[in-house]
Amino acid sequence: MPAAGTVAFAIEDTTSYNALRPLVEALEGDDHVDCEVLWLDSLYPPESGRRVSAEVHRRHDHRLAESFMKRDEPVFSRFPDGLRDAMVQKLLVDRLSHRPFYDTAGYLDAVDPDVLVAAMDSIPFLRHLIRDAGQRGVETLVLQHGVYPNNLDASVLAVRNGVLSPSFDPVLPPLERLKRRLLYPYGFSVYTNPFVGEVLTMGTFFQRRIAALREEYPCDGTTPVTVTGSPEFDGGIQPYEPRTDSVLYLSQQTYESGFWTEENLDWHVDRLGRLDEIADVTVRPHPKDSTAKMDRYREQVAVSEEPSLAADIANYDVILASHSTALFEGVVQGKVCGVLTVPWDDTETHQAFEPFTHRHIVQVRPGTEDLDRAAAERSIETQREYLRRFCYTPSAFEVDGSSSTELVLDRIRERLDERRLQHVPATS
Repeated sequence: MPAAGTVAFAIEDTTSYNALRPLVEALEGDDHVDCEVLWLDSLYPPESGRRVSAEVHRRHDHRLAESFMKRDEPVFSRFPDGLRDAMVQKLLVDRLSHRPFYDTAGYLDAVDPDVLVAAMDSIPFLRHLIRDAGQRGVETLVLQHGVYPNNLDASVLAVRNGVLSPSFDPVLPPLERLKRRLLYPYGFSVYTNPFVGEVLTMGTFFQRRIAALREEYPCDGTTPVTVTGSPEFDGGIQPYEPRTDSVLYLSQQTYESGFWTEENLDWHVDRLGRLDEIADVTVRPHPKDSTAKMDRYREQVAVSEEPSLAADIANYDVILASHSTALFEGVVQGKVCGVLTVPWDDTETHQAFEPFTHRHIVQVRPGTEDLDRAAAERSIETQREYLRRFCYTPSAFEVDGSSSTELVLDRIRERLDERRLQHVPATS
């Protein structure tokens, strides 16, 4: 039987690889589907920490992204350096033509995909690829793999860049529409690219937020936003247990990204050291963390070398983070989960962002490290309530016992069927 079609996965860094890997592995074992992987992480410098170490899936060397790039930084940069580069990106590349910079047509000609799957829709190369694929009739799916509190909150987006940012309550609506048409043809935040065929989200909370943002021009709310859960957190749910003897802190690249100063890092290292006096603390490095930062943590606490997030979390009682999606794995495994607050990041956005303020999540503030009492106040009921809203796990709530991976694969196969029907000749 011939293949039902070709599915291409665009992977831009380690976190997107972790989100898409279960789907890649499932389809590579399907004799009826051709599976291609487009590696975008090689466009980042080695020191960025974004490159994926999973050589097992690097079998398509001729698909590496360098073959389809005509320029390097800063055009590819997710965060253009300065106003000039931002204007070049928005006005020249986005509005006029990306073809002098990106050979998206060359990639689509070489692979000829029926379905394109990504975990991000806003980085430059990928957003142009999504648009060009859609214009060829390729089905496009974007799987949510991060929570992005600042990028899913309209009030934050409205003030981030001043007069050039989108206004959600414009004084002159015609002027606002013109601004959006000129500056935001690919949407104004993550998961608002109007050329995406369907957005698959982790839970109902994110579905509503993303759908609300996509109602704003230029998206007009025409793209389906569907709850599937995340294949990355697809393990069986373990019942909540209020144990607090050991702590795993999930690090993030806040220091490497410039959001934390040297003083912030020193304060945080000392904070974990004090917490270590109450319960044994270990830090799990983020894939993008620097060696220098981990050396600082080692002065006060242990640092994990376990490659698997799920296996690492299984070894500890309490899972803490600042604002990390990886906290969901702790909730799935029935661990005591909490946010380790920091005084310089106590913004209204994070205070109000429910995935990190829900009653199942412990708020660990300086001087309030009574983990035993806080753990006892949580329960299996609050755990299930949390998962239903933020990290939907269908096997726990549906009679048929489907997994998130199976739900996403169903969406991919449905898109393959739709694509195949487009090529079936009409009968007289």
